[in-house]
Amino acid sequence: MDTNSTVNFASLVGQLDLSLKKIDFNFFMIMIIFPIGLVLNSLQLYVFSKKELNSKTNMGSMHALLSFFNILAIIFSILLTQLLPFLGINIKTYTRFGCKLLSFIQRVSLDIPSFQQVLITFQFFMSVKFPMKFIQFQNSKKQYLFIILGMVVFAIAENIEYFFYELTLTYSNLTAVNASINDTSISYNYVCYASFYLILGSGISGLIFRNFLPFIIMLIFNILIVYHIVQNHLKVNRTYKARGHKHFFISIMTINLIFFILYLPWSIAQIIVFVQYFFTARSLTQTIDVGVIFFYNVGWSVSYLNYIFPFFVYIQFNRLFRKELFLMVNYVSKDKDSSYNPGLTTTKTPTRTPTKVMPETKQFKSSNKLEVKTIS
Repeated sequence: MDTNSTVNFASLVGQLDLSLKKIDFNFFMIMIIFPIGLVLNSLQLYVFSKKELNSKTNMGSMHALLSFFNILAIIFSILLTQLLPFLGINIKTYTRFGCKLLSFIQRVSLDIPSFQQVLITFQFFMSVKFPMKFIQFQNSKKQYLFIILGMVVFAIAENIEYFFYELTLTYSNLTAVNASINDTSISYNYVCYASFYLILGSGISGLIFRNFLPFIIMLIFNILIVYHIVQNHLKVNRTYKARGHKHFFISIMTINLIFFILYLPWSIAQIIVFVQYFFTARSLTQTIDVGVIFFYNVGWSVSYLNYIFPFFVYIQFNRLFRKELFLMVNYVSKDKDSSYNPGLTTTKTPTRTPTKVMPETKQFKSSNKLEVKTIS
């Protein structure tokens, strides 16, 4: 690929970034998803960390860790790289190091929640298919720590190519028509870009390891779980009920399905961009396909709903989560009302008045006292 095509692709990246600012749908989606996703995942992190959800199984801890990874993804992928650029603060374009580091952290923060969701599904499969081995597995904290560190290392290695991105200045001709006067100006924009093959490789690896491969693995485990439960209904029913896994069964499968549905539009849009602009060697100008850009940006925003919907799935299908959440809400509401309850002490004092003590009881107590004195 020649230099002109590389510059043209950098111009395309800049136009994709600029187009985000022109579509109000994306801005409102991000403004809604960021605060709601941050609050809901914080609530999930608190509820799943409670002992009541980790007494018989460590599923609560695994979901709490997923909520923590979601919070990191919301901060690095939505706040720093989406919301702040809408407000005119694009940290990526300030320095070369910011271009490399923030792009790298953004992709890593997007990959790790997908890996964690695969680990949760695999863990549930182990608890159903091999319950005795699962007991040994979940009691070993070192194994879990090793697996989680392995996920982080793999995410880092899979996105190391973003340190080869560079900050460059691109431009495009913009023509504005006012009445019968044509005004042509040049728009400058800083973007992060790399060579053609590096960008193509990073895009394909992101599609495979963040979207398609995790869903395929989760789909296989879900099919095996359902098949095993159907074939051995009574035995499995006793096994996962005894360990409290029944509260996670439907919610895990539903969240896996939502994961695929919400990531599918963005994945399809990325494939269209690769095919249309890379493999067909199309000439990139300032008049790129608006429909492709709109579909790409909408799919990107819709994928962020994956940080919101699981909360409502937990409320609907996980009774333990729902119970602990309502207890927390009731505790907070009672704590606020406790500042004003003047009748709390006055209503209890009449029940402890000495008028209810019978005379025989007084004589019995006095006689006991006399007997104690004579014995001493």
